[in-house]
Order: sequence, then structure tokens, then C-alpha cells
Amino acid sequence: FTGHPYSKQMDRLGFNQGGEVNPNIFAINEELKKLGYSKEARAAKLGNIGVETGYTYDYTQQQQNGKGYGLYQLDFQKPYYDKYLEQNNLKDSIASQVKFTHEVLQGNDKVMGMNTKDRLALQEALNKSKDVGFITQMFSEKYEKPGVPHLERRIEEANKIYNSAPTIQFSAPTAKDADGNLTGTTASAILTLDAEGEINGFSITNPGSGYILDPDVNLT
Repeated sequence: FTGHPYSKQMDRLGFNQGGEVNPNIFAINEELKKLGYSKEARAAKLGNIGVETGYTYDYTQQQQNGKGYGLYQLDFQKPYYDKYLEQNNLKDSIASQVKFTHEVLQGNDKVMGMNTKDRLALQEALNKSKDVGFITQMFSEKYEKPGVPHLERRIEEANKIYNSAPTIQFSAPTAKDADGNLTGTTASAILTLDAEGEINGFSITNPGSGYILDPDVNLT
């Protein structure tokens, strides 16, 4: 991917050092998908969220030495978000934060007002553009408006998410022969993608042999 150390690369792509998938990225992506965002728009939002949360994608992420909270590091927006939760009898969650921001971007002033010019420009980018970098920049400039943008990091993260396709890895079998030598073959599988390039299943290409216990399965 890049010249960064392996662990940092994996973290930035949403994986931890053990190769296990950070479920937050998939959970956020699914909520955005439910709301009708394109693959490009989802990647752009995730790129921004990655930088905003320090790549944890944690909806409870608290800004160090600041008031920012959650996926979008809500600051002055936080009281509006709290009111939104109360009025709709919702609990703080990934889904609630994603939906709140969506309502704001849709122009629901009962939730929270937003500069009309900025909102319309961002809607145009989210709904029509296929340029991940451009959408990422628009979301940062029109909605997030960070003090220090780190725009290159946002775009880098968005493009990595947009272009990355995890592979499946199985642990090796542990069966041994009479002499104590490991036997068997390692299983393999490939991910299957839908028309948008999203993971929708997997296919076993080699069931392997010599597995006494269920193998560890990682996405890398």
C-alpha cells in the first residue's frame, strides 16, 4: 500500500495488527448504504471519519483537549444531536450519529440548521460526483470545517477504503502424522463482490485438510 509500517497501514485501513476486521468501518458503511449513499460518497465520508476519530472509527471517540465527540467530532452540534436523540427516543450509536448528520445534510432544520449554500454544494457532490477525492474535500470543507484540515490524509484514507478489497486468510491445520510432523493443507477462499464492488459473500476455493479444530479466519 504505502511505505508506512505494516501495523500503521492495517490500522489506517480499518484492521488491527492481528488482521481482524475493525467492525466499525463495516457498521458505518452499512448505515450509509441504507441511506442511499453511493460507494464513492460512503468512502469519502469514511475517509473524513477516519481522520476525525484518529482512525478508530469509534462513535464514542472524545477529542483530546477539546469538545469534539463521536464519528464526526461533534462540537457545537453536540447539543442539537442530544436533542435529536431525546426527541426520537434514540440511544447514542453509530446509526444515530450517521442518521443525524444525514438529516442535517438533507436540510431538516428541525434537527439542526446548516448554511444553505454549503449544504446545496455538498448535496451536489454527494449525489452526483464520482470523484472520491472531490467528495472528501467537499465534506471536509462544507460540513466538518476542521481547524487543521489534514485534507491529504482524508483523501488518502477515502481512496484506500474505496480501492481496498480484503482477502481471506485461514490458519494452518494442526493435524500431525505418527512422527509428529504437521500434515494437511491450508484452506483458501475468495470474497465475492456485488455490482458496486461491495462484499456480498465468499467462495471456498480449497476446503483444506488436517483441521482438528475450526481454523482462525482473518481478513487482510
